[in-house]
Amino acid sequence: MNPGGTVPLGTNPTYTITVTNNGPTTATAVALTDTLAAGLGFVSATPSQGSCAGTGPINCALGGLAGGASATVTVVVSAAASGSYANTATVTATQPDLNTGNNSYTAVAIVQSNTCANPAVLGNGGTLSGVVNTYYPATASVTAGTAHTTIPVGAARGGAATIAAGDLLLVMQMQDASINNSNTASYGNGATGAGFTAINNSGNYEFVKATGPISGGAIPIAGAGLNSGLIYSYTIAAATGAKGKSTYQVIRVPQYATATLSSTLTASTWDGFSGGVLALDIAGALTLNAATVSVDGLGFRGAAALQLNGAVGANTDYVHTSPPAYAGVAIAGADGGKGEGVAGTPLWLEVANIFFSTGTDGYPNGGMARGAPGDAGGGGTDGNPVANDQNAGGGGGGNGGTGGSGGDMCYQRAAAKAGSLYRRAGARVETPGLASHLLSISDMVLAEAGAAASFT
Repeated sequence: MNPGGTVPLGTNPTYTITVTNNGPTTATAVALTDTLAAGLGFVSATPSQGSCAGTGPINCALGGLAGGASATVTVVVSAAASGSYANTATVTATQPDLNTGNNSYTAVAIVQSNTCANPAVLGNGGTLSGVVNTYYPATASVTAGTAHTTIPVGAARGGAATIAAGDLLLVMQMQDASINNSNTASYGNGATGAGFTAINNSGNYEFVKATGPISGGAIPIAGAGLNSGLIYSYTIAAATGAKGKSTYQVIRVPQYATATLSSTLTASTWDGFSGGVLALDIAGALTLNAATVSVDGLGFRGAAALQLNGAVGANTDYVHTSPPAYAGVAIAGADGGKGEGVAGTPLWLEVANIFFSTGTDGYPNGGMARGAPGDAGGGGTDGNPVANDQNAGGGGGGNGGTGGSGGDMCYQRAAAKAGSLYRRAGARVETPGLASHLLSISDMVLAEAGAAASFT
């Protein structure tokens, strides 16, 4: 199960744990300990090699793993109630491990009861094109399980349709992760210079039903949580000196009887508050029409290309302050910028192929240098920061895994442009008793790759 994966109540969640030996030599006596969240019932544990015993925790003796080899353990569980259920896997071996930061990982299964809105209310959608979702940036935090929940929102973007009673809505936490912000290899997850110390609410999402139009700047909803409220709490908070900002959004999902895809179907670009997600609800036939539906480059944004002529720093830096102002000509500063992701938004981003200021240096201690915050890419650390003459490149926007650490330098005079963005298109989510959902997310906001113990 991917972190953040959702299953309907009554269906057994399945975790597939992959243990990989990233070293060059054979690891012996490889042992996996898998700890299930309270409220989960054990069904089975099946390893690809070795054996497993116990139900809480589950202990698996996997034997030896050659360098580069992997073993899997498939764990099936049951849940009696809606909610989020964490599964933490930890791996050990006989040989010393100089990088223990990737020996443990936690995935969260989201178990939801059915929330029915008004399937097929829009009739036959025909051939879909352009932006069909309407995006509302949330403006205040909300608490799970609250009766008569209303979600405060700002101005709408995207499709022209407004919210009415019976509309299907998608609530999604985009940013909320915490990181270690020290200027050492502990940056990120506390061990490797990348990742997060706590994912918090990032990646939580659920479908809810609007019970009426927006009133007083808030959307009234009914959900699958306690008291017909939300399953999860959602957080809005500005960046501080210790943590990046927290954001979530509400997305109106059009409900069609039938529809046909086209290659021009897309999403509004993520702007730091909303967008970057394409979601449809189709009660009947969805005709794929050989279309390529892409949300490339519409999610978390990459770092800006800045001309910087040097600042006090070291070629071992993991974090460095961002230049407070920039107008397209060389100014004081060093290193490449970090990308945007679940742990926050830096001061300088590349938007529409030009540098853009968000107004806030949203990563603790700064948005430059090689440390990779959350799932975003780290900027390059210049080999000679006093002159900044080896022009390290910027980091890409966050994708589905832990962001890569920035490189040390590259010998070019031209400033480097930020790297890749992530898309996850065409994933079809089948929910028994409901219409199917076509959910395409350009911001897959949970880390799942790059760990010795990882979930797929």
